[in-house]
Amino acid sequence: MDMPPVILSSSRWARRQFGSVDLSDQRRDRRVIAMAVHLVRNPSASLPAQMGSLKALKAAYRVLDEEDVSYEALMTPHWKQTCRFASQERLVLMVQDTTVIDHTHHPTTKG
Repeated sequence: MDMPPVILSSSRWARRQFGSVDLSDQRRDRRVIAMAVHLVRNPSASLPAQMGSLKALKAAYRVLDEEDVSYEALMTPHWKQTCRFASQERLVLMVQDTTVIDHTHHPTTKG
């Protein structure tokens, strides 16, 4: 009999997904986990709305502005955790959004 899926609290999920992040400073590592707690609670909101306070927002911006804090450094623990969990299952569906955005009607838009 299959076990029902476990629903984790936002803090437990954040520690599980980003607990092994290594940004060469334990304070940054802890801040990333704290940010993830806020992000997962309201993933479609803006960063200011997600962080919930000006203090937390400024702390998030400080971490994200560090030269050695990159997308890869932030996401590697999550990618590894996802691969580890997926390797334990017989069948894994990897759902993705294939939306294509067309900005040709905005000729001044760059990037």
